[in-house]
Amino acid sequence: GIGDLDGPGVEFEASWTPADNWLIGGVLSYSGLEFKNSACSPVPLDYGVPAEQTDPYRCASVGGKKPPMFSDFTTALNITYSYDVGESLDGYARLDHQYRSKRYTEQINTDYIDAFHTVNFRTGIGRDSWSVELFVNNLLDDDTPSGAVRFFDGRQPGMVFGTSYQHRRPRLVGINLTYNY
Repeated sequence: GIGDLDGPGVEFEASWTPADNWLIGGVLSYSGLEFKNSACSPVPLDYGVPAEQTDPYRCASVGGKKPPMFSDFTTALNITYSYDVGESLDGYARLDHQYRSKRYTEQINTDYIDAFHTVNFRTGIGRDSWSVELFVNNLLDDDTPSGAVRFFDGRQPGMVFGTSYQHRRPRLVGINLTYNY
């Protein structure tokens, strides 16, 4: 879109230690960005929206619409438990949760990516110079697209528009071995 953005935004971050060995942290953010009333989309016809301005290009008002790929709400929550393993080893387990509300893929706000939740888990042991960690990324195997790109193909007769979605990585289980020297 062509034009300025305006809107409120706020972010809260907190951490808490409810008991020995436990740490809980999180972030909540809100962004109410919208295009100002003077903003316009230079390619409105792909959405079936009538042009309001034709000089110097076709333009449809996007005032009050959300910018592409911005979520109103995002959150991150993590819970970590740390413990001693024997006399010289440290252990931990950590669970992370991320949320992102729906995001529009274009200025007219007709196509969007659904909200998603992602959960990751890590547990490991180690000491001064080495560690071994088991991890599971995307624990719940969420397949909501992680992103999208709106495109125009001028090689086709007429106006051909589409959306290319970036697929989220499927559940991944692995081991990290670390040695610092």
